[in-house]
Amino acid sequence: MGRLAGTLEFTMTVIRVAYKKEIKYPAGALAYYAFVSFVPLLVLVFALVGEELAIEIYTVTPQFLTVEAQRLVYGAMTAVSGRTWAGVFALGILAWGGANVLTSSRA
Repeated sequence: MGRLAGTLEFTMTVIRVAYKKEIKYPAGALAYYAFVSFVPLLVLVFALVGEELAIEIYTVTPQFLTVEAQRLVYGAMTAVSGRTWAGVFALGILAWGGANVLTSSRA
């Protein structure tokens, strides 16, 4: 029974400190910037391994997409034009998000 009481006391202490320090605002900022960073991360992955990923998606999606939609997705993922700039843009957005996460965690 002592272990359960210790765990309960620890949990209550964490909750009290979280409310006292208003941790919900930095936690919310961290969650926001983590979520925002997923899109440029996906763009970066597509820019780096677009051809291989496009082939894999093309073979997996016949049950979900029409033939025209498959061709459109494949063409968009394998188009070389803009892939470099998309990667650079994604890295910039990731750096911005990372800097904001660090800034919000210090607040």
